[in-house]
Amino acid sequence: LGGDVGGLLDVTEINLAIAKLNPDVAIIGGDLAYSNDMCQCYDVWDNFLNTFQNTMITPDGHLIPMIMAIGNHDAGLNSYSHRKLDIDGSGPYYFNFFPQHSAISHNKYVEDVPRFGPESYRLEYDDSEVAVPKLADRIAFHYHILNKDTVLFILDSGYQYDFVGTQLDWLKDMAEKFASFPNKFVQYHFPIYTACDNTEDKQDQIRVKRMEEYWVPQFQKMDIKIAYENHAHLGKRTKRLVNSESVKQGGIIYVGDGLWGVDPTACHINRQKGIFDFVSFDRHVWYLQADGEQLNMKAISKEGQTLDHFSL
Repeated sequence: LGGDVGGLLDVTEINLAIAKLNPDVAIIGGDLAYSNDMCQCYDVWDNFLNTFQNTMITPDGHLIPMIMAIGNHDAGLNSYSHRKLDIDGSGPYYFNFFPQHSAISHNKYVEDVPRFGPESYRLEYDDSEVAVPKLADRIAFHYHILNKDTVLFILDSGYQYDFVGTQLDWLKDMAEKFASFPNKFVQYHFPIYTACDNTEDKQDQIRVKRMEEYWVPQFQKMDIKIAYENHAHLGKRTKRLVNSESVKQGGIIYVGDGLWGVDPTACHINRQKGIFDFVSFDRHVWYLQADGEQLNMKAISKEGQTLDHFSL
């Protein structure tokens, strides 16, 4: 798992280090090619895809598949910007290139007035319909069954959909659908618990407050084990958290913060609440092994070294 990839040379090195571990899938939390929804920037997508095609190959010769969340540099707008995200043939290429859910066919989820635009979308799901959805019907939240015990929920942290409403209704339904799965994870782009001190950024605080109000209680209710966050360009692992406070048992561990290939941030570390067990400015990805209910996770550098690890 990782995020904030970009096109620097270190991406090649870290991809090769990942591939040696023979992962089943690469889960990328947004800001893939950094095209910023500019159709003229198709060449950065060529670079991103060529790099992954040539480096994300397992020792036995298989190309590693990808699951992707959307980020601000994919959408071309900031989280919770109140701008409508238009999806058409000219972009965002995140939707053009990567349909990640089955086609829409029944009236179960309907957004009559989208949070960030005046036009109507009709979002209708049916698991029996597996055809690729039309471009206008593609959405940025979806689920993926990784094995018989493990399910991953990819969420949209305020680019196409709000944190509440249609997306939250969907997540509640997914909580019931996968209640028997012991291992449940979420990945999204904008972080709730970044290690960067963003307390002076009013817009960031509005987003965080909204996510704490609507997402965190739902994560806790559905027994999410690990939440992977991105965007801040550094490494972090929180303690077990319940309602933003550290606990000894249970709770959710939040890891991140998106430092696959971009330059690390120069921010000050937020140490006020003492909720972080690990913070790093080294490029890395997280390698997750899910064996039954036993979970092992470690942060891998471009040299293949382990920067941090934990087990659940």
